[in-house]
Amino acid sequence: CIHLQDGIYIEEEDFQEAGKAFGAIRAGHFTLLEATNTKFDELGSMYMSGASGTYVDPLKAQKVGLVPPTVKKIFQVGNTSLRLATDLVKENTYLEELQEIADSIRAKHLMFADDETFEKIFVQELAYWNEGMPLETYNMMLNRFDIQNFPTNIEELGVHDQVMRDIPDVGKQGLKIMKEVGMTLSKEFEGCTKCEKCKKVCPENAIEYEKENGEFLINVSTGPCLGSRCLKCEVNCPEKVFQLKNMMLENPD
Repeated sequence: CIHLQDGIYIEEEDFQEAGKAFGAIRAGHFTLLEATNTKFDELGSMYMSGASGTYVDPLKAQKVGLVPPTVKKIFQVGNTSLRLATDLVKENTYLEELQEIADSIRAKHLMFADDETFEKIFVQELAYWNEGMPLETYNMMLNRFDIQNFPTNIEELGVHDQVMRDIPDVGKQGLKIMKEVGMTLSKEFEGCTKCEKCKKVCPENAIEYEKENGEFLINVSTGPCLGSRCLKCEVNCPEKVFQLKNMMLENPD
């Protein structure tokens, strides 16, 4: 058990859980390389985006296995979705160019969950991180599966940091935090007996009622509503008239 600060400790179980995450990422790298018939020493550059492309130290990440040891250059590009959205707002012709690029790419979807290579490597990763399997034994097991060995030497890594924070430019008006998200869906259902059963069973308290011009409207707030994952409102409607998919916007204009 390691005490960090302010009563925060890292215990053996925490290391094991971290090892599972590291192992899954490394198994993913392995699987992609095997699927494309690429060797570790052929890796020249790697791009890190999102949170890892902003805050993760690539040198430390490489030492713990989150970055392949043979990569020579790391480009940290941050929030690529936001950067692309910004570029599209500034120049909408980029969308046509991106579509042309997308059409020219030959892609193959690789599902790790049912991939045999990923499964074989991840089992070795669990043994490595949680059971203390030596790297020599790890590579010996990979040889049995006719999978390339994990390199033992770490290449000198060049880091090219292209961002300083998640949102580099917030504009003149700055950022606004939305306290409430979603919208209100409203509808009167023919055959509804106003029993209020749907409101009572909603686990998120997302349903309210409203009387307007003689109509009994059921309002659903889409923010807290669990949608198709729940549907307790539909299941518990005694008249079977409540249908979430038939709801409409309260103010469609």
